[in-house]
Amino acid sequence: MNQADPYEVVKANMSESMNTINALHKIYLENLSSNSGRVSLDDVSSQLRTKIEAFENLVRALENTIQIVEDDPFSYNVDAAELRGRKQFIRTTNDKIRVIKEDLSRKPQKKPQQRTSNKQNRKDLMGDSSNDRFSKLDDSVYKDNQGYIDNQMQLQSRIIQQQEEGLDTASKAIDRVKIIVEEIGNEVDDQNKELDAMSRDVENTQGMLKRNMNKLNKLLDNRTDRCKLILIVILVVLILTLFSLIFII
Repeated sequence: MNQADPYEVVKANMSESMNTINALHKIYLENLSSNSGRVSLDDVSSQLRTKIEAFENLVRALENTIQIVEDDPFSYNVDAAELRGRKQFIRTTNDKIRVIKEDLSRKPQKKPQQRTSNKQNRKDLMGDSSNDRFSKLDDSVYKDNQGYIDNQMQLQSRIIQQQEEGLDTASKAIDRVKIIVEEIGNEVDDQNKELDAMSRDVENTQGMLKRNMNKLNKLLDNRTDRCKLILIVILVVLILTLFSLIFII
């Protein structure tokens, strides 16, 4: 009888979590290159590391399901080609996570000089007559940067919410996989017990057959001996009869 294959359940949850990881990774790289703010970069990095840790738990759960199916492929109706494909999926996924971890270990670029320093340098070079023009330019750049940071923070807040929902889903998926694995283990134990009981029954039956065969052989041997004795008696009687006839004649 084919059993339920837990692989697809875990893989579906992995795909959902991977989408969130990719989104966080993209934001992290943007903040890393734009130097939008160290606090923002640290927040994204922390969220990304937490998500990767939960994702790696799903990968380990998926590897366990592959091992279970590989140990008994006929019960799950899975052939060797499908198993190779699943193992390749695990390797590809681990490679993607490794690349993201390498990006997390990269150091951020040095921040540009502060606006106040730039303003002072321009003031020294250009004089006070250009001060107002550069001040307006700085304010415009500051507003643009601040707007970008605000948008990024809002996006990160939404991702955090999605991440929490994804973690809950991943946790539930892991719990379901654990239950499936436990049920499979219990079923295997029950089957092993049944096989042990059948083995004992076969051994007992073989013992009974052997004893009965021995009894039958003994009975046949006894009957053979009796037949021989009867034949001997008959021959003796015939010989005596012949001798009697000879003497009478």
